[in-house]
Amino acid sequence: MQPSFTFYKNYGDKKQLPVQSNINIPNHKHHDLFIAIKEGSSPGFGSGWAWVSIKMTNNLPTGTYTVVFEIFSATVTSPTNFTFSNRESLIEETNDDGNLNIITFSHDYQTTHSKAFIQFASNGQPGEITFQVRFYGSEYNVSSLSF
Repeated sequence: MQPSFTFYKNYGDKKQLPVQSNINIPNHKHHDLFIAIKEGSSPGFGSGWAWVSIKMTNNLPTGTYTVVFEIFSATVTSPTNFTFSNRESLIEETNDDGNLNIITFSHDYQTTHSKAFIQFASNGQPGEITFQVRFYGSEYNVSSLSF
C-alpha cells in the first residue's frame, strides 16, 4: 500500500518529500523515511512550538484505511548526523479535499517518538489530506529542527 501514498511539503516550494535511505534510527527498521525541515516556530505554549505542513496524496480504491505515522523530531547538522529529541510531536490541523473523511487520530506519549493514526474512507478517487506536525519543547527555535 505504501506506493499509493505521496508526501509533499505544504508550504514554500511544495516539493515532494523524497524517501531517505541515510537515516539510521536505533531499534527501528523502516521502509519509507521522509525528512521535512520545520516551516515555522513560535515562543507560545509555555516552552515554544515548531511546525511543518504536509500534504499526503493517495490513489486508493474505495475502502477504509488507517495510516500510521512514527514521528521523530531531530536536529540535522549534516546529511548523516541526526540528534533525536526526546519530545512529543503531534499531528494537528487535519483537512481533506472531500474524497476522504478523517475519522480519528491519536498519539502514543509513552515513547521517545510519537505515533499518530489517521483513519479515513476513500471513495476510489485520487485524494489528499493536509496536516501539520507540531513539536512542543525548548528546541522549537533551533534552525535545523526537522521531522
